[in-house]
Amino acid sequence: MTIDAQNSFRDSDAFSGTIASRLRLVRGEQSRRSFAKRLSIKESTLRNYEQGASVPNADFLVTICKKMRISSRWLLLGEGAMGLAAASGSGEEPEPPERRPLSGGTTPVIGLAAGDAEGWYTPSQLALSILWPVENAGKGILAVLTAGAEMQPEGIKPGNVAICDKSLTCGPGDAVYVRRKDGRAALRRLHEMDESRFVLQSWQAPSEEGIQALRLEKAMRDDVDFIAPVSFIKVKA
Repeated sequence: MTIDAQNSFRDSDAFSGTIASRLRLVRGEQSRRSFAKRLSIKESTLRNYEQGASVPNADFLVTICKKMRISSRWLLLGEGAMGLAAASGSGEEPEPPERRPLSGGTTPVIGLAAGDAEGWYTPSQLALSILWPVENAGKGILAVLTAGAEMQPEGIKPGNVAICDKSLTCGPGDAVYVRRKDGRAALRRLHEMDESRFVLQSWQAPSEEGIQALRLEKAMRDDVDFIAPVSFIKVKA
């Protein structure tokens, strides 16, 4: 599925508005336990998805769209019809209206799943991409579907889409997407940097009182695959 960047990634509506709420709508009156069993996941995992505590991974998104016959465009972005049959009458997912030919660049959307205690995630490509209206405009661009609360005090919430540009140089104070050589990735604030290391800033999980403590961590340059500054955050209802 391809999303037109000019039409779909130009405002700052509330994005995750949410995948969680749309999952609850899909479940309907079914019990969470039976619905989770139908989708081959744990009830606790489904609860986290529905409460917005974690972002669904790529495998789950594919499974629920196939088994429940819903549009991935609707589930991820809240656009178009919910059901495939209702949308097209043929059981096939409809194309977005007035879709442009794929003459410009496209950018796959990356999902972050299975976070560890420090808020580092395993990135995986989702069945969703952004279409840029200008030729080659998407080169070097990354679109990351965010997870976790590590950057929530910065206004970057789970379910937002962070648009990052690998061609740009980052500096202290920038929000950045960091990909380590061990394959793990995360969004962070670049606190400081020198020739050998990056100092990255994020926040710990909220306490019972909702307070998030500041966290600083070091990442040696030799351990980092790349670091890309966040150009803007897309929030879509």
